Amino acid sequence: MKILVNEANQKLQALLQNTVFQELLVFMETSAEAPTLRKIKEKIAHPKIEKILDDSIKEQVILRENKRYYLNLAVVNQSFNQEVDQVASDFVLGMVNFPNVQKMIMIESLYQAIDFETPIILTEDIPVVYAETVESDLLKVISFTNDLWAYNLPNFFKYQKLQMTRLEFSNLDKLLGDVDPVYFLDQIFVIIEKIMRGERIRKSIFLTALEEFGYVVFDEKWILTVAVIEEADVDAINLLIPSYEMLSPLHKRQVLTKLVTDLELFNKTVMIKK
Repeated sequence: MKILVNEANQKLQALLQNTVFQELLVFMETSAEAPTLRKIKEKIAHPKIEKILDDSIKEQVILRENKRYYLNLAVVNQSFNQEVDQVASDFVLGMVNFPNVQKMIMIESLYQAIDFETPIILTEDIPVVYAETVESDLLKVISFTNDLWAYNLPNFFKYQKLQMTRLEFSNLDKLLGDVDPVYFLDQIFVIIEKIMRGERIRKSIFLTALEEFGYVVFDEKWILTVAVIEEADVDAINLLIPSYEMLSPLHKRQVLTKLVTDLELFNKTVMIKK
């Protein structure tokens, strides 16, 4: 299942991605009645289950009443409605004359402005966009995906920040270790500058990481495979769609998902030099 959450709340993000919490979530969803602590412990024999329950109560995703535990999460099983489709179409028409890079920057800014006061569960069949970013004073990387843990640079640093276990990043863990994201971005900024100037580049773990993500390839010389732009060269798209502002956080996210789908921006990455 997919859970939409306020991404600024890293503690809640880490909790919701915890495998024990997800096991607990499935158990509570499928239970005939709200379980007691004894029933939960019988089903989930994990030493930290009580702490996870306490953390869930603090984050208000689980409620405890009369010694029973209740999920406090809305579940959505419907995809785009007519209003979402119309607002997304209005955005597409308003953006028609802009390059993809500007579209991505605008969509990412709208994405970051969405605030989910409480998490929302989506069933697996409902599409959703994730706009992942990582940045330093020199460089910002934006990636659009439809997979929460897609293999990209922003997700690697999100995974490290949340201190999770993700097998897809094990090779990068061995290569980079616990590298500081700002230091890493500053190093690849230098590499990108050299590639754009056609200069010779020494092999390094930072170049290898760029190659691992598919952001560069070698064909007699190193070539960038993602868009890299100067921040000063990008004009903001000042597109106001009043009906978008009236939407709920869920419907705003669905508009952006439809927008990214219609503009074919899924699995695209852009790097912005500041």
